[in-house]
Amino acid sequence: TVHDNPDPSAVTIGSSYLRYWLPLFLLSTLPVAAAFARIRNASLVAGLLAAYVFLSATTVFLSPQEGFLAMRASILKGEFEAREIIARTEDDAVIVTDRADKALFPRRRVIVPLRRDATFDVLGQISGRVPLYYFGITFPEVDLEFLNGEKLAPAGLIAEPMITLDEQTLYRLKE
Repeated sequence: TVHDNPDPSAVTIGSSYLRYWLPLFLLSTLPVAAAFARIRNASLVAGLLAAYVFLSATTVFLSPQEGFLAMRASILKGEFEAREIIARTEDDAVIVTDRADKALFPRRRVIVPLRRDATFDVLGQISGRVPLYYFGITFPEVDLEFLNGEKLAPAGLIAEPMITLDEQTLYRLKE
């Protein structure tokens, strides 16, 4: 079983495995066209085609997860977040992130992901040389205490929140 989406019950236009159905979709156009040709009622054919066009357009443009409008909003949000982060960080900063690497690089150097021991090792090696930040999902207080006390402490670092953007926060990793 393959699930691209965190919701395994969601089948959306962005599900990668739908591309394997494309040959079937293409081959089905001939029988569908033949079926339409056999229908003698022109208004029925027009109604069916209009319904098909409406449903297709609704799926492509208005699908709440991966429709064009949702994707546009997501891209604009990512661009806004990237501008906010770039404005608040130094040119030589290194930003650890889990998902925003494509939005921040090459304007800032990035390390991915935070939740890897190798990342914490690198942070210890470069702390004091460059400004360090983390941008990702906002930590609940208990998780922030664990991060500071268990993961960052060996590197002599502590994460302090700077700015929250929706469900994500930019943290300064300070010595």
